[in-house]
Amino acid sequence: MDADNRLAAIEAARNAVKYTWTGIMDFLQEQYQSSVQRDTEWILEKQELQSKVASFEGQIRAQSNINRDLLKRIQVLEHSLKRERSRGSAFVTFEENKEKVEDDKTKDDNEEISKELKTEEEIAEIAKKQAEKHREMIKKYYSS
Repeated sequence: MDADNRLAAIEAARNAVKYTWTGIMDFLQEQYQSSVQRDTEWILEKQELQSKVASFEGQIRAQSNINRDLLKRIQVLEHSLKRERSRGSAFVTFEENKEKVEDDKTKDDNEEISKELKTEEEIAEIAKKQAEKHREMIKKYYSS
């Protein structure tokens, strides 16, 4: 009986597992192709995400440049506002104290103020040009 059981077990094992070299090679090729496909998909997904990150970084740089330019423009406007206010108060004191103010000193002050205003106007013009460039950059980033 022991011999019959052994023979039955050996016969069952032979029938259950039928490995052939071609079957093994086919299985290995399928596994290799699926791993290559997974790697390719992973690489494509990685590239897509890297391009999105680069796009977002470009948008952040453009926004920070615009913010910096706007801050400069605000500073220029605040400075010119302070200067205009001081000119207004100087004008009032000049009107009140006409006899005390010399004509030469007033001419020099007016020339100095006009020179400063020209430079502030140039600065404001430069800031406007830079802001326009940054707007164009943002349009390019959003369109692509």
